Amino acid sequence: MVAPVRRPIEAVARISPRLTALTGLIMLASVMVHSVEAQGSDHRRGFWIQGGVMAAANRTDCSNCGEFNWDEGVAVFLRAGGTISPHVLMGAEAYGFRQTDGEVTKTEIQGLMAIAEWYPWLHLGGFVKVGIGVANLDLFVSTLDGGSTQSSKTGMAISLGLGWDIQVTNGISITPVINTYINAVGDLDVEPFGTADNVLTTLLTAGVGVTFH
Repeated sequence: MVAPVRRPIEAVARISPRLTALTGLIMLASVMVHSVEAQGSDHRRGFWIQGGVMAAANRTDCSNCGEFNWDEGVAVFLRAGGTISPHVLMGAEAYGFRQTDGEVTKTEIQGLMAIAEWYPWLHLGGFVKVGIGVANLDLFVSTLDGGSTQSSKTGMAISLGLGWDIQVTNGISITPVINTYINAVGDLDVEPFGTADNVLTTLLTAGVGVTFH
């Protein structure tokens, strides 16, 4: 693992090619749909719920560890809340990540946070999401005898994301999303290897959900 201060640039430069390609396809599809038909805001009202599946890449860093690569996996999310105005939605989000590659370590993350989604331009249907809450990290490390150890820690989580509501019927939208989740869990005891100091995970996701307004 490398020092966390190098993360912002490396996170974009070293993300897996498959995740990058999926993100590009989502952006292209959204632009094509919006170029045909502009989005209205009359369907954005009252209670809303949103959920979906995302391709994901996660990196775990700590101040006294060696280098870790980006680990690919799958993530899911579920959001729900109320409509403050056509421009602002408030609610809660639950998300989870499960690593699907790697042999020495496996990572799972579960988080819960309060979120706000802001629609700066109603006719486009695009929004910015911010969130703050808690996340739990489960780290599974293979041992020399063929077994594995599990270490768990809960800490603070923040999130920043983008999304596009592509209305298909009144009250239902297809919603491509891109998200970053930063989870700071502090020191983590990894038996029998010792303590990993200042553990921080960076989870990047891209996928598609469905929104009911």
